[in-house]
Amino acid sequence: MAANLRRIRNARGLSTTKLAVLLKDAGQSIPATGITRIEKGERRVDVDDLMALAIALGVSPSALLLPPTDSPEQTVDITGGGSVPSDTAWAWLDGTRPLRLSESNAYAATLEYALYSRPPWMRPGGSHIAGAHTQQATVATQLANVISALVADPEALQKFLDERK
Repeated sequence: MAANLRRIRNARGLSTTKLAVLLKDAGQSIPATGITRIEKGERRVDVDDLMALAIALGVSPSALLLPPTDSPEQTVDITGGGSVPSDTAWAWLDGTRPLRLSESNAYAATLEYALYSRPPWMRPGGSHIAGAHTQQATVATQLANVISALVADPEALQKFLDERK
């Protein structure tokens, strides 16, 4: 977070004072000295700070949380999740895959993750069309029922996965 904040702030040509003004205008006061302390790793950032910083800098919150690479050769330390390849960390933070996948049920785990991590219209096959949310919610419920049934019956799950190879 600290290095990303400094990198993005500098890339945007913002001083800590100017960023502090933008944050205050957005309703989240962090003085210039507070921004400096964040960049030095001396001050923690809560979720409200993270969102306001992302808005003020014109980036996604994920741009502040992860390094600017998605190389599988580079690893990222995720609090509570350990060290993972950076492409995995980005996909997890973007809500497209679980942080950890077991090979025995990767497909079902990915489907279940999408079900609980994203709104219906952002899931694979989702739609941005107005009114599609109700239809997507119905599909999501049906998908959840299928996943639950497959997870409860390992043989059926294996057959399901084998059919999709």
